[in-house]
Amino acid sequence: MKLAVGQMEPQICNPEENLSRVKSILEEADKDKVDVLVLPEL
Repeated sequence: MKLAVGQMEPQICNPEENLSRVKSILEEADKDKVDVLVLPEL
């Protein structure tokens, strides 16, 4: 099982940017075959 912890600084005023960042983190985790992804800031 592969575990990854993502880092991002959510922007309260800019939800579109947050979604874009989460999407790119998820795509990268998928490429790396990650089983569990943790985003502690969310």
